Amino acid sequence: MASNLGAFCRNHHRLKHSGAWQLDPNPDRSITLTSQTGHRYRTRAAGILAGMQEPPPPDGGTRRRTRLENKAARIRSERKHQRAKIRRRTAKQSDRVRRQTFPISTPRKRAPHKPVDYGDDPPPF
Repeated sequence: MASNLGAFCRNHHRLKHSGAWQLDPNPDRSITLTSQTGHRYRTRAAGILAGMQEPPPPDGGTRRRTRLENKAARIRSERKHQRAKIRRRTAKQSDRVRRQTFPISTPRKRAPHKPVDYGDDPPPF
């Protein structure tokens, strides 16, 4: 959970999880620690997020889409991918058929190769 993130040293981390101290996040990203005796201590905001004035996100953060919306988006994406794949395949097939039906140029037939006659001279190598 983004709201439960806090960089504590080992000793303070253990105090946090012992249940003896109560932690309350503040809007300026500092934390108020309350001891068993009722004494309150307020930390300074630190780290990369110290300068941000936004309140901490709620437990679990906010979802941009529901699970159902995510599933629908995945299905739409897969169908779009399959349609594009089919479109490419049919375009390739129609090009192949068009080339077979209407060839662009006919291959030329070459004249048979005649060996060179040097007469009485030896070959040039």
